[in-house]
This record gives sequence, structure tokens and C-alpha cells, in this order.
Amino acid sequence: MAGVVLVLMAFGFAGILAHAQSDDLIAAAGRGDLPVVDALLAAGADVNAKGDGGFTALISASRNNHLQVVRALLAAKADVDATRLLAGRTALLEAIHYDQGEDHLPVVRALLAAGANVNAIDGTGATALMEAASDGHLAIVQTLLAAHAIVNIAPAAWQRRTAVAALQYSRGPTALTAAVISGNARVVQALLAANADVNARTGDEYAALTLASASGRTDLVRLLLSANANANARENDGKTALMVASANGHLKVVQALLAAKADVNAKQDDGSTALTLALQSHHREVAELLTSAIAAFPAEK
Repeated sequence: MAGVVLVLMAFGFAGILAHAQSDDLIAAAGRGDLPVVDALLAAGADVNAKGDGGFTALISASRNNHLQVVRALLAAKADVDATRLLAGRTALLEAIHYDQGEDHLPVVRALLAAGANVNAIDGTGATALMEAASDGHLAIVQTLLAAHAIVNIAPAAWQRRTAVAALQYSRGPTALTAAVISGNARVVQALLAANADVNARTGDEYAALTLASASGRTDLVRLLLSANANANARENDGKTALMVASANGHLKVVQALLAAKADVNAKQDDGSTALTLALQSHHREVAELLTSAIAAFPAEK
């Protein structure tokens, strides 16, 4: 009996030691301590163990931009697509975390070279491309596109999304709308060159042209119109890009939309037109321009 107890104790101690080694590995990876990471791996630490928050050593190292540690973990057969529990965050997604910059590009490339799923989707419905576009990181966007990131929403393509993502997916942005919100024209150009659907929107999300018009970004509006954005597309409340631009007093955007044959007489659900919205907001120059356009193209009776 005593022998059995000793064996059980030995297994217990071994389990405690293995757990401690795994926690130490994740912590060392997170702070970029390569010698400790190498020593723990040599001692048999589980390279794919998960710690608090579902972090693996690879996810932690990728999030904190420790390239040499990332390479060491990948060489030790770390699971490149392991996820953080319900969050669904992979090492690649963490490397392109919202507060990270272009300096994470080498880690992104290392993960992709190791076979990371470029189209992994997290629990909120975000992909690496969406996050990079949202942050305006052109080099990372280009790298992801070169790795065959899916630029347009295609629900059938997301075979690995979590249950949480499936519920939230239809309300998320597209990569293009995220890029427009970030205001980075070069990222918008890169996505359009990769055949991003210029008129796509999901759920309650506005189309890219409406978002650009609302922010007064004439350069983005012209880019989108040149890519055949629908100048008369309506949002869920009946608004058009022209209405939004007029309400915000963006004269040059209004001029660009009118030149693209935006319907100056269109009405939103409450009956408001671009002109009434401009007048309500006291945008005199916009109102004068719209009045002239109405005179040239009176509403059909």
C-alpha cells in the first residue's frame, strides 16, 4: 500500500512540476526570455499548454512581438493555430492586435510561413485582414493578401468560426469598411486592387461609400466611386451617401457624389432629402448646391 501511495505521490509531483514548467514557459515567452524558453523546452515543458486566459507560449510571444522566441516555439512544434478558449484568438490574430504596429510584420511572416490560417476568425467575427485594415497597417495588409486572405465576406468560407462568432458575424465590418473607418487611402486602394466588394456591408454596418461620405474624405469617396461604388445605395434607414454628406456639410463630397449621378431627390424613411438635411444643419453652401441640382433634375411627379 505504501508503494502505491509513493507512486501516486510521484505522479502528483510530476504533474505539478509539468504544470509549473508550462506556466513558466508561457511567462518566459511573453517577456521574450529566449534562454529560459530554450531551457524549459529542453526540460520537457509542454509547448502547447494553455495558461490563464487560454494563452499558449506561442500566442503570448506573438502578441508581445518576440520574433526569436516565436521561431524557437515553432521549431518545437507549437500549434500555430491554437486558440485562446472562447475568444478564438490565434497567434496570428494576437500578432495583429489592435494596439500593435507595423513592427510586428516579421512575426506575422513567421507565423504564415509556419502555416498559420490566414483566414482564422475570432469570437467577435474579426479576421487578421479586418484588424490590419482597421489599424491602417498597409504592409501587413499586403502580406495577408499575398497569403490569400479572403477579402470579401463569404460565410461558407468560415469553417472554423466559433459559436460566438456565428452569432455576431453578420453584424461585423468588412475589411474595406474597416479600412475606410481608419482613413488609410493606401489600404483602401490595396483592398480594392484585391477585388474587395466595394458595395458590401453586413448587418447594421454602413457601406464604405456612406462611411467615407460621413467623414468628409473626398479622396476615399472618389476612390470608391472609381471602383463602381453605388452612389445611390441605401442604408437600413433609407439614407444615401449624399444625404449623409449633406447633413455633415461636406461640400466637396457632395460635389463628387452629384457628379457620379447621386439622386438629389431621394428620400429617407422619414421623408428627409439631402436638401432638408443640409438646411436643418445650416450648411448654406451645400444647400445652394443641392438646390441647383434639384432645378436641373426635378423630382418626377
